[in-house]
Amino acid sequence: MTKKQKNYKKALLKLVHTSKMYKEVYANDRELWEEFLNNNYGVKSSKYLSISEIEGLVDFLNYRTTKIKVEPATMNQIRYMNHLWNKKGKVKGVFGLLKFIRGRMGFDVLKLKDLTKEQATKIIIGLEKLPDNELQNT
Repeated sequence: MTKKQKNYKKALLKLVHTSKMYKEVYANDRELWEEFLNNNYGVKSSKYLSISEIEGLVDFLNYRTTKIKVEPATMNQIRYMNHLWNKKGKVKGVFGLLKFIRGRMGFDVLKLKDLTKEQATKIIIGLEKLPDNELQNT
């Protein structure tokens, strides 16, 4: 991420944290805010969101939209994750991959199609970087 992007992300996060809706929800029930982020983005803190996700969140918090825009993982990403896992993982199949995703990547999902595009990208990078023998112990 470039310095310009980092500054833009900080400015967007400031907009999130100064919005009226955020202040009301967060002040009254922090757990509700974390649950909202987890249900919509799969994270517990807005600092882990991408710039495009924060832009959508700002629009939502400022009542400019009624929907949270989250790009779902593509079928090609899901197929490639399955391919990498079946090639490298000890426990073959979707359940082994989901266990890896939960344990190593920190995303708690029930189905691969529940992942966002950004989460799927991070998982693919993680699977590609790990050596074959690293995954054998998973």
